[in-house]
Amino acid sequence: MKRIILAIALPLVAVVGLLSVGNISRQFNFAPAVQAQESSLDRDQESNRCTTNNLRGSYGFSFDGFIIPSKSSAPLPYAAVGRFTLDRDGDIVITETVSVNGSVYQQTITGTLTVDERTCMGTAQTTTDGAFNFVVMDDKKEFRIIGAEPTTTIVGVARKQ
Repeated sequence: MKRIILAIALPLVAVVGLLSVGNISRQFNFAPAVQAQESSLDRDQESNRCTTNNLRGSYGFSFDGFIIPSKSSAPLPYAAVGRFTLDRDGDIVITETVSVNGSVYQQTITGTLTVDERTCMGTAQTTTDGAFNFVVMDDKKEFRIIGAEPTTTIVGVARKQ
């Protein structure tokens, strides 16, 4: 007899408990708190992503390394300082002073930048100086850059202005 009462009573208690929780959640309406938490998580995830939109702006940079003008040539020392500006579409304008083997000149070039929003790594392709790979660091304030051409050994840093 006790087993029969327990077999009936336990499921009945569980059903009453579930109904009570439903009434409490409707009475106190927990949904907005959950939605607010989800929105906060979305903002946190978005702030960790790297896009051309949230990287747009101007950056000062410096590079150094070596370039190899041809297969039979010795590597030549290379250095550059300047500024690049990135827009929300990934277009870049670079104004720089360059030194190659002691010969100094100034130039303005353009290009495009693409970035993987999850890894914050990407490539900048210029119209005249080839490609560069990079990683975005320090809360999107800094790029660590390396030349991506077989004829260069160039590394640099760009910092948001």
